[in-house]
Amino acid sequence: MKRLRILICCLLMALGFCHKANAAGYLTSLSDGIIVTEYFLYGSGAITLFTSGLSNPDGCTTTARVHIPSNTAGLEGMKAAIMTAVETGKKIGFYSTGCDTIPFWGASAGSGPHISHIWIREP
Repeated sequence: MKRLRILICCLLMALGFCHKANAAGYLTSLSDGIIVTEYFLYGSGAITLFTSGLSNPDGCTTTARVHIPSNTAGLEGMKAAIMTAVETGKKIGFYSTGCDTIPFWGASAGSGPHISHIWIREP
């Protein structure tokens, strides 16, 4: 009986770890961000940003590009803030909610973070 309890505890801990490994999270800390110098706008309204120096809490195959899909709440405000930050050299912070295949590059380019929240910081 004791071995069974230990086995169940180990399995539950392992499942908890797997969930966290695939969980959404911060690509930059709230107190920091990165300089973005390029972005790609889609006819659908979505935007892809070219990035470097991001963490990868979701285990996406790349963080060289992050994507904000056209159905993201607050997308227009995010795009305005991103374009202003790029123009003025401010840092952008990111929070992701998983990985997406980025439409223009397709599956062969791997999956990048699906951005749901951003913040702007002084450099």
